[in-house]
Amino acid sequence: MFGPRVLSTPAAGGSSSTSAEAGAPSSRVAGYALGVSGLVIAVQTRRPGARLEYVGGSRAFLVEGVPADLQLEVDWRELDARPEGRALFDSGGVWRSFEVEGGVVLRFHDASVGAFPYKEARLDASGRCGVVLLDPRACPPERPVDPLEFPLDELLFQRLLAARGGIELHAVGIVEPASGRGYLFAGQSGDGKTTTARLWQETVGAAILSDDRIVLRREDGGGWRMHGTPWHGEAELALPTSAPLAGIFVLARGERNALVPMSPARAVAALLARGFPAFHDAPATARLVRRLQALAGEVPCRRFPFVPDGEAVRFILRAVA
Repeated sequence: MFGPRVLSTPAAGGSSSTSAEAGAPSSRVAGYALGVSGLVIAVQTRRPGARLEYVGGSRAFLVEGVPADLQLEVDWRELDARPEGRALFDSGGVWRSFEVEGGVVLRFHDASVGAFPYKEARLDASGRCGVVLLDPRACPPERPVDPLEFPLDELLFQRLLAARGGIELHAVGIVEPASGRGYLFAGQSGDGKTTTARLWQETVGAAILSDDRIVLRREDGGGWRMHGTPWHGEAELALPTSAPLAGIFVLARGERNALVPMSPARAVAALLARGFPAFHDAPATARLVRRLQALAGEVPCRRFPFVPDGEAVRFILRAVA
């Protein structure tokens, strides 16, 4: 699904950064930078004749003239099938992570090309620079390739967010048209995120920052802000904008629309279950829990069992008016 095929587009629902603008022309460059929630990752190659490529949803998140929080050099090298270092995490799918002296290695596999990884990202201990190595047997250097193809782009931004106090959640982000305030609808698979996003599409003036992944970061003034991401879901909605966060709704299927207050403890547990905790990293997970505790103590959080029709949107608009 996320193999080394050039210009591959994962199936809908895979939150790919490459399918929000299906069929859109791609750009071939020696380097580019992506910005999400005020954080920037830049990639470049100095290999003569090689071209990097970005397509689809990532195009809307391109930035220029902004200092990079993570700078990556892209090169090609045959990669060994045997990993080095201490195993940190195995996703059970395409990627695994390892701790090596002086940093971390993320390795990406596709069974269709053999036992060797088709791509490797090596980050130094500072987390500010590194290299992306592409195996030429899977990714020929004469063909354009997106070095940050999902899930690497999201994994790298998750590391930056963990270091900079951000939170990523499985959620829909709606900017309410009357006030410009942001409301987050958090949900696990099957809870109705895509349905919620499509219902809000019918509301004139509402903006949908994402139908699947939202980033929350505290503003300098102390409040929380909700940011769109390129990692969309089935509705393929993604905007590189943000809004002040005014409320959180935890989605649930119901026989009628209702808002059920949640205690801070219940809210933290619900959001943690809809987040991206690094369970292999106990200190990082503890920091995430503390951030969720601060969030739940500062932003109203309610459970929202709902009926999937237009009345659910009107119900929320009345509640937040």
